[in-house]
This record gives sequence, structure tokens and C-alpha cells, in this order.
Amino acid sequence: AEALSYVEEFSFYMSTGATAEEIMVARCKDAEGARQLMQAAKDRVEYLRTSFENYVPKELTKLQNPVLRQEGTYVILCISADDAAAEKIIDQQIKK
Repeated sequence: AEALSYVEEFSFYMSTGATAEEIMVARCKDAEGARQLMQAAKDRVEYLRTSFENYVPKELTKLQNPVLRQEGTYVILCISADDAAAEKIIDQQIKK
């Protein structure tokens, strides 16, 4: 818990592990916390790439260009089969 002390709110959904889909939205205490979480999210994507490379190689396409963004103190990660559609939905929600 101490490692993520810079996170104030956090929602994370993932598949059963047989596929790569995940979505995470988090609000950090400050911009530095968001920067740290961005790095952790990048590390997560790299870990998944390594894991799926030998486990389920067809899932690697979902990990090529996932949506990973920092908006102020928020960090958003979305791994899906349609990055463009996911980004469009995320953009619409951010504008609200």
C-alpha cells in the first residue's frame, strides 16, 4: 500500500488473464504522483507484453499501442482491441 501512497482514487478492471484487456483510471495526489503512476503503468504494459509473448501471442496486437495518458493528476490506461475507439470514448469523458 505504501508504494501507491500517491494514489487517492483508483479503479482497475482486467480480463481473466486469458486476454490482455485492462482499463485503469486513477486520481493521484499531485502531478508527481501521476508521473510515478504513469511509469508504473508503462511498466505494467511491458510486463504484459513479455507475459503474452509466449502465453497468448495473438494478444500482443492489443499491447502495441494502448491508450496511456496523464490528464492533470489523473492517469488512464486502456488496453483493448480498438485503441482508436477507446481513445475517442476517453476523450469524450474527459471533456465532460
